[in-house]
Amino acid sequence: MPLPKREGGKDGLPRLFIAIMAKHLLVDGFNIIRRDGKLSEAERKNFYGAQELLIQRLAQYRRGTDHRVTLVFDGTASPNPYRHRTEKSGIEVIFSARGETADDVIKDLIAEAGPSQGMLVATADRDLAAACRSYGAGIIPPEELTARTRPRALPPPGHDFWQGKREEQAWSGTTRKKGNPRRLPKAKRRPSALW
Repeated sequence: MPLPKREGGKDGLPRLFIAIMAKHLLVDGFNIIRRDGKLSEAERKNFYGAQELLIQRLAQYRRGTDHRVTLVFDGTASPNPYRHRTEKSGIEVIFSARGETADDVIKDLIAEAGPSQGMLVATADRDLAAACRSYGAGIIPPEELTARTRPRALPPPGHDFWQGKREEQAWSGTTRKKGNPRRLPKAKRRPSALW
């Protein structure tokens, strides 16, 4: 039986199924920043501010899931000849070594983990997506990741959540009874003590 195809997809599994089964989310950092309007605007103003904003969003997303999240950035122009790993707000952040791209780091991480580890990669890079699929990882487009990590609007201060609902939920003076309507009341079911 062939696997169901997702719309426009080549990996064979619906995106939602892959996202649910994933245990580890790998994020191509600069790819996501440049595809998200607010993050790319923040990058134009402050390069490191956009990175921090993405880390904050992913940390908020991680609190609501049991996914392990790794954010990978290009460090090709870095003077550091080695990969640099750090952790911020529960997110593992990796900067690639000099002369190495974030795509190379992501491919290495997926190859090391193996196909059964439930890896999910957030990228729009077609070459990286094809390589990740060949290793058994799922792909999530930047737009979907942005939708999942977008900060939720909070109600204004002093907002009453129950306003208008209190009247709807007011007690009507009766209780809703459950059980068998044909069953005799408890007093009639008890044997008489005077026999």
